[in-house]
Amino acid sequence: MKSSVALFILKIVCFAAIVLIAIGFGFMYLWNWLMPYIFQLPTISFFQGLGILLLSKLLFSGWGKKCCSNGCSTGGFWQQRWKKHTASLSEEEKARLKERIFSKCMRS
Repeated sequence: MKSSVALFILKIVCFAAIVLIAIGFGFMYLWNWLMPYIFQLPTISFFQGLGILLLSKLLFSGWGKKCCSNGCSTGGFWQQRWKKHTASLSEEEKARLKERIFSKCMRS
């Protein structure tokens, strides 16, 4: 039993390493193929490519789900406000509101 769990974990670690290496080399080759010709930037190494990917992940998406003090949120502020507003409306009122919003959005 323990050997099968250890083998499973080893497979996952090997798969993750292969995926990380493939993504790193793919990014490095794309960078070295495009960026020097388009923007006159220098070529980069494999580890520099991984560093740029990690930096872009941190800057643009963070580490994971954004959680509030009352648990993980299921939507943004406006989405929650919209759900709260429409919860008390009847089906007819929801349909009228939807039509009014779409008619305003579709005007040219």
